[in-house]
Amino acid sequence: MAKMAGVRKLQPNLRVQPMVIDPFAINELDYYLVSHFHSDHIDINTAAAIVNNPKLNHVKFVGPYECGEIWKNGVCQKSA
Repeated sequence: MAKMAGVRKLQPNLRVQPMVIDPFAINELDYYLVSHFHSDHIDINTAAAIVNNPKLNHVKFVGPYECGEIWKNGVCQKSA
């Protein structure tokens, strides 16, 4: 909505509720499914916990293009 209105956000969309599941405790997962592009659906901290967990290096991302870019680029990648 902000893009459509021609404005920019002055602050991030901060989580106001505690996480139901600790993303660092996830050790079994096949797919990370995101329904739409909102920061509460593609949480960078959760994505980082999954991407950086060696037990989850097989996880496939499913979701909109914008969320895929966050998945690929918004999480620090290990240098080769």
